[in-house]
Amino acid sequence: MIRRTIQLFFGPVIALLPILALAGLPACVSSGAGRDEAEALITERTGIRRDRPEDEETAKLRREILSRPLTADGAARLAVLNNPAVDVGFAELGVARAQLVSALRLPNPEASAAVHWHRGKPQVELGATIDITHFLRLATNQSVASRMLDAASVDAAGMAMDAALEGKRAFYAYTAARQILELRRSAAFALAQSADAAQRIFDAGNSPSVDAIAERALFEEARLKVARAEVDEVAARERLSLALGLFGEESMQTKVPERLAEPPDGELPLADAERQAVARSLDLRAWKARYAAAAGRADLASWAWFPEIRGGVTIEREDSVEGWGLGPQVGVGIPLLYQGQGESAAADSMMAAARARVRGIGISIRTNARTGSARLRNAREQAIFYRQTLLPLRQRLVDQTQLQFNAMNTGIFQLLMVKRDHIEAGRGYVESLRDYWTVRAEMEQLLAGRLVLMTGSSAGSEPIGGPSPVEH
Repeated sequence: MIRRTIQLFFGPVIALLPILALAGLPACVSSGAGRDEAEALITERTGIRRDRPEDEETAKLRREILSRPLTADGAARLAVLNNPAVDVGFAELGVARAQLVSALRLPNPEASAAVHWHRGKPQVELGATIDITHFLRLATNQSVASRMLDAASVDAAGMAMDAALEGKRAFYAYTAARQILELRRSAAFALAQSADAAQRIFDAGNSPSVDAIAERALFEEARLKVARAEVDEVAARERLSLALGLFGEESMQTKVPERLAEPPDGELPLADAERQAVARSLDLRAWKARYAAAAGRADLASWAWFPEIRGGVTIEREDSVEGWGLGPQVGVGIPLLYQGQGESAAADSMMAAARARVRGIGISIRTNARTGSARLRNAREQAIFYRQTLLPLRQRLVDQTQLQFNAMNTGIFQLLMVKRDHIEAGRGYVESLRDYWTVRAEMEQLLAGRLVLMTGSSAGSEPIGGPSPVEH
């Protein structure tokens, strides 16, 4: 009797031990799954550590960077640490991790109870079943969720790289805007002197009114350019604040160098840029993972024709029979009315879309690598031409005109005009430096594995074909 009781109560538990062991699978997913990989990618591709510190430590690091004049690398580091878009990427990574945990879950058993009356006597029936088909799909579910977690991890790293690039772009744009504003003001000052001299000469009756009017018109145009440059400087500062995640006093107190640096002696290795950009592409890596996940979903959809099988035990007691009866229980769901045609079609379409994305991104990477290489060479040559040829020529012209003016061989208007032209050449040099450093940062991003449109200027832009959406 004791032996039968043990078999009755502990037999089902022993049979379920393998299932109970599998139930611990979700707990095997590390809390840092995906996040650790994303942070390692960020460090590898940008040289910036993104280990998220506590809020107090974050504020300390932010104050440390902002306490000194900002650099391009400092702007990139602060953007990765402080830009809310990066936090969004890591939050979406957390969703993908949670989906992996959900994919590893085991179905809960279902219990049932019934009482039948036969000739006035009760018959009690107890049963418990579990979805066996779910175990057959468990490996594929895990594979699909793991692929999507890989894609989300790469996306999070890519968003951090985008933030770093935008931090550099905004830094170059703001530094250049401050220089250009200074040059616009210098040009306006020169034209104000010219207009004042022309007016005094006209008042003395030594020149026609058209000269005074022409000089006044040039001065008023210069004032408009100063006003536009002031607005551009404010917009560039706000763009930098947005890229770095700053607001309030921190935004207003951001310090940048007075001048953009000249191009370095060495240049990025561009001979193998196309192959390197493709080989290191995170965008390709993410979409290949999504394609593999879509293939897994297609496999799952093919299971729709397979009957859903539930297995378990049933215990029954009849009033006329002494003790309980124990036996197996099997349930089968017949896919008679629906065989998963919708899921199968959706999976096939997702595979086709992912395959097209991979092809399109590959084309975009190669196109941008060739375009970026050409733009970088051109921007470097322009900056060097300004520095070595055009600016020295303008300076020599100013010096010679000054000598002629001192010898009374030329007038004040000619002297002020060549000074104004020298200032305008300086503005062109600043813009060429801004464009050079911007394109260089974009090429560094592309070679590091993140698709970006080569803008050739400080204006931000989305990659060809639009941004890579994160699939949820």
